[in-house]
Amino acid sequence: HHNPRYEMLAHYYNGRVKYNAQRYAHSIISFHNAQNLAHEQSDSYWLGRIAEQMAIIYDLHFYESESIEYAQISCDRLHESGKQPYINYALLRLARIHYNYDNNNECLYIAKQLLDSAYKYNDKNLEYATMRVLAKSYYGLENYHAAIEVIENLSSSGEMSNDLYAILGICHSAVGNSKEAEKIYDDIKNNATIDDALLNYQLSRLSKDDSNALLALEKLYLSVDSTLMSALNQNISSAITEYYSFQDQLMTERMKGYKIINIISIIVCIIIIGLLIFMFTRKYQNQQARIEKNIAIAGNLSEIITLKETDIKNAQDTIKELLKSQFDTIDTLCEKYYHSRNNRKTKNNISEEVEKLINQLSADPVYINQLESLVNKHHNNLIKNFKDDLPNLKQADYLLYLYSVLGFSTTAISIILNENMVDAVYNRKARLKAKIKQLPEPKQLSYLTPIS
Repeated sequence: HHNPRYEMLAHYYNGRVKYNAQRYAHSIISFHNAQNLAHEQSDSYWLGRIAEQMAIIYDLHFYESESIEYAQISCDRLHESGKQPYINYALLRLARIHYNYDNNNECLYIAKQLLDSAYKYNDKNLEYATMRVLAKSYYGLENYHAAIEVIENLSSSGEMSNDLYAILGICHSAVGNSKEAEKIYDDIKNNATIDDALLNYQLSRLSKDDSNALLALEKLYLSVDSTLMSALNQNISSAITEYYSFQDQLMTERMKGYKIINIISIIVCIIIIGLLIFMFTRKYQNQQARIEKNIAIAGNLSEIITLKETDIKNAQDTIKELLKSQFDTIDTLCEKYYHSRNNRKTKNNISEEVEKLINQLSADPVYINQLESLVNKHHNNLIKNFKDDLPNLKQADYLLYLYSVLGFSTTAISIILNENMVDAVYNRKARLKAKIKQLPEPKQLSYLTPIS
């Protein structure tokens, strides 16, 4: 679900499962991934829990500096989180790891503090676990009397284990209590632990039984050798190195991919920008061309309104009557334009006014009907008769005839009819004349004369 917290927890528990399956190299890689995600979220609690698991794996495989480092990180991060009892048990883990590497003074210092915490929180499990570590640190420091006292206190609480019995026997042997040591050995000799073999060796050496002492040393050697070989076969350091090497290689390949994508993106952007520039330039050129056409049409309309020929004088009066306000505006703008031909604002205003007028002339049926009625009024029903005699023409042909009668230029008519090419108007007019010529001669003359 792209949730960093869930992803962190997934890696953490994946590491726990792989640890239980004794796939330690894969396990620690999962914990590294979880650690990175916990760092991104600044989650002290989970940084502490993850570091604790990493310390356990490194300790299991005799990586002294790494196991101590991560155990200390676990303590520091959990202390930041303020969550008990995790803080105390992280300290217990650190004490055990110090003992495993003969750092007995550090182990003793932490164990004494932990014992006070166990009493404070009334945590019996922590108390007994701390006493076991305390006894072992005394044993490691060769303070055998103190070790015996702590172990016997544990024994009276019913919290003994074979390894503590073995240490108790070794301590009794070291202080000269041979009978106590022999009794303990007889009780636990059927359990195969490292400390049993060590106790057997100690007793055999004291009793000068060299043969049995040698057998005990061989047993101790085989046990340690088996544990060491199992740890070496995991090859955790190499697996992690290979993993991060693969990650670096993968990142390099990704960077190459990103570089290619960036180059392609830049090229696409350049193409798009080029197309946009081309489109805007083309649009601007078309707009300028349309403006120039509209200005030419404005000139044509001004000419229409000022025609004085007797035969169409009445028609011009109808246009004046119908389009007076539009033509007044266009005339005023044209006058300004001809006095300052480079005035872009004036050209744009002329074009806008002409566009409004063209929309009315081409698409407003009310406006077109008014024009036809006025032409009919002043030209003896010319348009009505034309439509009656040629009823099957297209609307564009009727408009072409109407505006030709009114004296509009071919360019103006092409725009009114929404024709892209002026030649299309010439061709349409030629076809229209051909159809008129199919009518009887008197009618031909009456229809052709106004548009000749």
